[in-house]
Amino acid sequence: MNTQYTKQHTITIKKAELFFDIDKFSLDFSKVSGGDNVRRADRIAFDTSTTNGERTAVRLCDKRMADIRQLLEKFIDTTTSTETNDQLASGDYTLAICITTEAEDNIFSPITDLIHDYIVNGALADWYVETGVGVNAEALNAKCTTDLAGIKQLIYFRTKP
Repeated sequence: MNTQYTKQHTITIKKAELFFDIDKFSLDFSKVSGGDNVRRADRIAFDTSTTNGERTAVRLCDKRMADIRQLLEKFIDTTTSTETNDQLASGDYTLAICITTEAEDNIFSPITDLIHDYIVNGALADWYVETGVGVNAEALNAKCTTDLAGIKQLIYFRTKP
Protein backbone atom coordinates (compact mmCIF):
# COMPACT_ATOMS: atom_id res chain seq x y z
CA MET A 1 0.00 0.00 0.00
CA ASN A 2 1.47 3.36 -0.98
CA THR A 3 1.50 5.37 2.24
CA GLN A 4 2.16 8.61 0.38
CA TYR A 5 -1.44 8.64 -0.86
CA THR A 6 -3.16 7.03 2.09
CA LYS A 7 -3.90 7.80 5.69
CA GLN A 8 -4.77 5.35 8.42
CA HIS A 9 -7.44 5.60 11.07
CA THR A 10 -8.23 3.00 13.73
CA ILE A 11 -11.88 2.24 14.40
CA THR A 12 -12.69 0.61 17.74
CA ILE A 13 -15.99 -1.08 18.47
CA LYS A 14 -16.37 -1.77 22.19
CA LYS A 15 -17.85 -5.16 23.02
CA ALA A 16 -19.25 -3.93 26.33
CA GLU A 17 -21.28 -1.30 24.45
CA LEU A 18 -22.50 -3.92 21.98
CA PHE A 19 -23.68 -6.20 24.80
CA PHE A 20 -25.35 -3.27 26.59
CA ASP A 21 -27.30 -2.34 23.46
CA ILE A 22 -28.24 -5.96 22.76
CA ASP A 23 -29.67 -6.22 26.30
CA LYS A 24 -31.43 -2.87 26.05
CA PHE A 25 -33.02 -3.49 22.65
CA SER A 26 -34.16 -6.99 23.57
CA LEU A 27 -35.84 -5.64 26.70
CA ASP A 28 -37.42 -2.78 24.73
CA PHE A 29 -38.76 -5.36 22.30
CA SER A 30 -40.23 -7.37 25.16
CA LYS A 31 -42.10 -4.32 26.47
CA VAL A 32 -43.83 -3.58 23.18
CA SER A 33 -44.45 -7.16 22.04
CA GLY A 34 -45.92 -8.71 25.17
CA GLY A 35 -46.91 -12.36 25.47
CA ASP A 36 -44.39 -15.12 24.86
CA ASN A 37 -41.95 -12.66 23.31
CA VAL A 38 -41.46 -11.01 26.72
CA ARG A 39 -40.15 -14.27 28.11
CA ARG A 40 -37.84 -14.77 25.12
CA ALA A 41 -36.47 -11.22 25.14
CA ASP A 42 -36.00 -11.27 28.92
CA ARG A 43 -34.12 -14.52 28.44
CA ILE A 44 -31.76 -12.84 25.97
CA ALA A 45 -30.98 -10.09 28.46
CA PHE A 46 -30.51 -12.63 31.23
CA ASP A 47 -28.32 -14.86 29.08
CA THR A 48 -25.85 -12.12 28.19
CA SER A 49 -25.05 -11.74 31.89
CA THR A 50 -23.99 -15.41 32.10
CA THR A 51 -20.79 -16.99 30.78
CA ASN A 52 -22.69 -19.16 28.32
CA GLY A 53 -24.88 -16.26 27.21
CA GLU A 54 -21.87 -14.00 26.78
CA ARG A 55 -20.23 -16.62 24.58
CA THR A 56 -23.37 -16.75 22.46
CA ALA A 57 -23.41 -12.95 22.18
CA VAL A 58 -19.72 -12.88 21.26
CA ARG A 59 -20.23 -15.61 18.66
CA LEU A 60 -23.10 -13.69 17.06
CA CYS A 61 -21.19 -10.39 17.18
CA ASP A 62 -18.09 -12.09 15.72
CA LYS A 63 -20.17 -13.37 12.81
CA ARG A 64 -21.39 -9.85 12.02
CA MET A 65 -17.91 -8.37 12.50
CA ALA A 66 -16.61 -10.85 9.93
CA ASP A 67 -19.15 -9.38 7.48
CA ILE A 68 -17.71 -5.91 8.15
CA ARG A 69 -14.14 -7.14 7.67
CA GLN A 70 -15.15 -8.66 4.34
CA LEU A 71 -16.95 -5.49 3.25
CA LEU A 72 -13.95 -3.30 4.10
CA GLU A 73 -11.18 -5.78 3.22
CA LYS A 74 -9.58 -3.56 0.60
CA PHE A 75 -9.35 -0.71 3.16
CA ILE A 76 -8.03 -2.75 6.11
CA ASP A 77 -4.32 -2.51 6.80
CA THR A 78 -3.28 -6.14 7.15
CA THR A 79 0.22 -5.24 8.36
CA THR A 80 -1.21 -4.34 11.76
CA SER A 81 -2.52 -6.68 14.42
CA THR A 82 -6.13 -5.68 13.75
CA GLU A 83 -6.71 -8.69 11.49
CA THR A 84 -6.89 -11.06 14.46
CA ASN A 85 -9.50 -13.63 15.29
CA ASP A 86 -11.87 -11.98 17.74
CA GLN A 87 -13.62 -15.23 18.66
CA LEU A 88 -14.26 -15.19 22.39
CA ALA A 89 -11.58 -12.55 22.85
CA SER A 90 -12.10 -10.17 25.72
CA GLY A 91 -10.74 -7.22 23.76
CA ASP A 92 -12.71 -4.89 21.58
CA TYR A 93 -12.94 -5.07 17.80
CA THR A 94 -10.43 -2.85 16.01
CA LEU A 95 -9.96 -2.05 12.36
CA ALA A 96 -7.03 -0.11 10.91
CA ILE A 97 -8.66 1.54 7.92
CA CYS A 98 -6.49 3.04 5.16
CA ILE A 99 -8.12 5.51 2.81
CA THR A 100 -6.90 8.09 0.35
CA THR A 101 -5.68 11.37 1.77
CA GLU A 102 -8.45 13.24 -0.02
CA ALA A 103 -11.12 11.58 2.16
CA GLU A 104 -12.41 13.59 5.09
CA ASP A 105 -11.54 12.53 8.64
CA ASN A 106 -15.12 13.21 9.74
CA ILE A 107 -16.40 10.08 7.97
CA PHE A 108 -15.02 7.80 10.68
CA SER A 109 -17.50 8.70 13.41
CA PRO A 110 -20.57 7.81 11.32
CA ILE A 111 -18.83 4.70 9.96
CA THR A 112 -18.09 3.58 13.54
CA ASP A 113 -21.73 4.20 14.52
CA LEU A 114 -23.02 2.26 11.50
CA ILE A 115 -20.69 -0.67 12.22
CA HIS A 116 -21.86 -0.72 15.84
CA ASP A 117 -25.52 -0.63 14.76
CA TYR A 118 -24.94 -3.34 12.15
CA ILE A 119 -23.37 -5.68 14.70
CA VAL A 120 -26.07 -5.07 17.34
CA ASN A 121 -28.97 -5.41 14.89
CA GLY A 122 -27.43 -8.43 13.19
CA ALA A 123 -26.57 -10.23 16.43
CA LEU A 124 -30.10 -9.62 17.74
CA ALA A 125 -31.62 -10.80 14.46
CA ASP A 126 -29.59 -14.00 14.63
CA TRP A 127 -30.51 -14.49 18.29
CA TYR A 128 -34.21 -13.98 17.56
CA VAL A 129 -34.04 -16.57 14.78
CA GLU A 130 -32.41 -19.02 17.22
CA THR A 131 -35.11 -18.36 19.83
CA GLY A 132 -38.03 -18.42 17.39
CA VAL A 133 -38.91 -14.71 17.16
CA GLY A 134 -38.42 -14.57 13.40
CA VAL A 135 -40.74 -11.64 12.66
CA ASN A 136 -38.53 -9.20 14.55
CA ALA A 137 -35.44 -10.72 12.91
CA GLU A 138 -36.71 -9.71 9.47
CA ALA A 139 -36.98 -6.05 10.49
CA LEU A 140 -33.53 -6.11 12.06
CA ASN A 141 -31.98 -7.72 8.97
CA ALA A 142 -33.56 -5.00 6.83
CA LYS A 143 -31.90 -2.43 9.10
CA CYS A 144 -28.59 -4.28 8.66
CA THR A 145 -28.89 -3.92 4.89
CA THR A 146 -29.39 -0.17 5.34
CA ASP A 147 -26.39 0.02 7.70
CA LEU A 148 -24.13 -1.75 5.17
CA ALA A 149 -25.28 0.58 2.40
CA GLY A 150 -24.45 3.57 4.62
CA ILE A 151 -20.96 2.22 5.35
CA LYS A 152 -20.31 1.67 1.64
CA GLN A 153 -21.53 5.14 0.77
CA LEU A 154 -19.26 6.77 3.35
CA ILE A 155 -16.12 4.75 2.65
CA TYR A 156 -16.36 5.10 -1.12
CA PHE A 157 -17.37 8.78 -1.06
CA ARG A 158 -14.81 11.10 -2.62
CA THR A 159 -14.82 14.86 -2.43
CA LYS A 160 -14.59 16.71 -5.72
CA PRO A 161 -11.34 18.61 -6.27
